[in-house]
Amino acid sequence: MASNLLADEEGVGPPLELLCKTLYAWEEAVSPLLATEREGLVPKDSTVLETLGECLEDVAECGAGKERSEVLCVVETAGGVASPGPSGSLQCDLYRSVLLQSCS
Repeated sequence: MASNLLADEEGVGPPLELLCKTLYAWEEAVSPLLATEREGLVPKDSTVLETLGECLEDVAECGAGKERSEVLCVVETAGGVASPGPSGSLQCDLYRSVLLQSCS
């Protein structure tokens, strides 16, 4: 019997919700800094943080008020934590205020 990876902890019951969002994407598969320079679309650090914060608030609200409110949120970025973000700021500095743990 195949297990449902998104089922409850007993492996039965309705599937848990999986939500995936892409907040920023560019045409070329290169670093965010290089892509923004080539495409001329450079979001401000404050805009990136505001967008991410709104997304994380939405995720937290999805789990609020439920009997079992366990939320796992994964924020994937391009490159390592010390690579430049879209504006050129190091991602570790950019996302420091959000208090995310690094899994690199």
